[in-house]
Amino acid sequence: MKALLRWKYPDIVFLLETRLYKNEWKTKIKEPGFSDGRGVAAGANRAGDLLLMWREEVQVAIKDITLHYIDAKVKMGNCKQDWRLTVVYGWSKVRNKYQTCDLLHRLHQQVQIPWLVVGDFNLITDYLEKSGSREPYTKEMDMFRDCLENCGLEDCGYYGRTFTWENNREAEYYTEERLDRAVSNKEWIECYPDMRVYHLERCGSYHIPIQIKLVLEEEEITWGWSFRYERYWEKHDDCAKVIKDGWMENGSIPIMDRIKCCENKLRSWSKEAFGSLKQRSVKAEDAIKALNKRKLTNAVLLQKKVLE
Repeated sequence: MKALLRWKYPDIVFLLETRLYKNEWKTKIKEPGFSDGRGVAAGANRAGDLLLMWREEVQVAIKDITLHYIDAKVKMGNCKQDWRLTVVYGWSKVRNKYQTCDLLHRLHQQVQIPWLVVGDFNLITDYLEKSGSREPYTKEMDMFRDCLENCGLEDCGYYGRTFTWENNREAEYYTEERLDRAVSNKEWIECYPDMRVYHLERCGSYHIPIQIKLVLEEEEITWGWSFRYERYWEKHDDCAKVIKDGWMENGSIPIMDRIKCCENKLRSWSKEAFGSLKQRSVKAEDAIKALNKRKLTNAVLLQKKVLE
C-alpha cells in the first residue's frame, strides 16, 4: 500500500478495515506524507475501522464521523464551490443492509451542494456484479437501485475489472463482487466532467484499491519528453540537496542547462533511493491482470497472493 501511495500520490485517501487501535490513526496519517486526517476505531474486533487522510493542498472540513461513514466538505481542483464527500462502509450482515440505504436517504436530505459518495457499500445493483456459488438476493439489489435513484445518485462507472472484492477462499468456494464504487449527483459531475474511476489491482487486501482522477493528468510536472518529476521524492530527506547540487554543479550556465543537470541528478538518485518503483508496480499489476484472465484454480489463487 505504501508503494501504491508513493506511485499514485493521491490528494485524498480513504481506508477501511485498517485494524488500527483507537488513536493509532493519528500516527498513520503522517507516514505517507499526508498533512491531516480523521479516523474511527470499531473496538475489540477492529473490523470496521475507517480512516480518511488528505494532503495540505486540499481543504477538508469533517462534518460527521461514525463507524459506517465519514462526511466532509471539500475544496479542491477546478470546482469553484465546495462539494460534499461521504465515504461509506456499509453494513455487511444481510439483516442490517437496509441501514446503508437508510443512511444514504438521511444524508441526501441534507445535501444542497455537489455530492460524491465512495466506499464499500456491501451491496450490488445487478447479477453481473457478482460471481460465485450463491446468487445475490433480488430484494437487496432492488433496494439499492431504488435508493440510488431516490437520492439522485448515479454510478460514476469505472475502468478495469468489474469485481472489487473477493473472499480469498479456495476455487470451489471463491466469490467475487463489486461491493466498492463511486456514485455522485449530477452537480458533482458538472464540476468534474472529465473524471475517471479506475479499478486497480489488489495489493494484499480482500478489496482492490479504487482511484478517482478528477482531472486527467492533474498537477503532473513534466520536463522534456521522458522525464517526470515525482512529488513523492520530496518526502525523502535528500531530495532538496540533490536538486541544489544539480543546479549549482556547473556554475553560471544557462537556465535550460541547469534544469538538464537537475534532471540527470534526480534520475540517477531516484533509482538508488527508490529503485524502479513504478516499473515494479506496473509489472506486478500486469501479472495480476494476466492471472485474472485465467481459469480460476487454487494454483492461480496462490500466484495472485504471492504477487500481492
